[in-house]
Amino acid sequence: MGEAVAPQRSLYSYLLLAPLLGVIIVFLLLPLIMVGIVSLYKQIGAVYVPELNLNNYVRFFTDPNIYGILLSTLANSAIVTVMAFILAYPVAYFLTMKIRTFRAKTILLIAMLIPFWIDFTTRALSWIPWLGIQGILNQVLTGLGILREPSPIFLFSPFAMLLVMIQGYTLFMIAPIFIVMSKIDPTLYEAARALGASPLKTFYHINLKLTMPGIGVGIVFVFLSSVADFATPRLIGGLVTSIGQVIRDQVVFLNLPLASAISVILTLIALAIVITVFKLMNIRQVFE
Repeated sequence: MGEAVAPQRSLYSYLLLAPLLGVIIVFLLLPLIMVGIVSLYKQIGAVYVPELNLNNYVRFFTDPNIYGILLSTLANSAIVTVMAFILAYPVAYFLTMKIRTFRAKTILLIAMLIPFWIDFTTRALSWIPWLGIQGILNQVLTGLGILREPSPIFLFSPFAMLLVMIQGYTLFMIAPIFIVMSKIDPTLYEAARALGASPLKTFYHINLKLTMPGIGVGIVFVFLSSVADFATPRLIGGLVTSIGQVIRDQVVFLNLPLASAISVILTLIALAIVITVFKLMNIRQVFE
């Protein structure tokens, strides 16, 4: 009797997963397969024909402009990720270790979420009054005598782009670190003090090592979001061109095979980063 019930429960579980699997197949796997197939098509003038070849991939790796933009995008994303971690870890540590009540933690987290209730474009453009030539930052620097005259380097520049992206993605680093740090057993700190461990050793062996899974999730979120972001470089970055903008331009000019090839390469890079980070930092602990 029990053996007959077990297969029924197993079948019922698979039926519950069927809608989710259907959505993943239809809206994720099939589009990826289509993009991969189109990336092998041949471009002839303003049209493309289904003659499978690797010309689009060869062009990507032999065109210094496209390849250089990809490397620049990855470098900028790495800077954003590192700065987001530097800013996020103290915040997560403060929320976990210094704020004792759950209500206070909730209020602070909601306060950090409030800017994200505003449209992304509006948040990006709101930096213009701060960074413009007549903006607050230039007025403060000229008022203090640090600058003789207002400088245009703070807006429509790589600096402005990185600043806006760091502000936009730091929360995605704070959240997973805070979640993992909240799960640390307080008795570990008591044991460390009883054994005579210094505060620095306690922080390294307990806080830093045990929060590696959360750091890994934050790295994945922030890095991949930065790589995929082409709105911020376009609105705030001035002459900065991201790999997302290159893909968008190829689509506008109907060069879908090259756009698909770049997308496939970017997807493979993203998968490699996710797999590497997940293996190195034991991400499964976040979901346990």
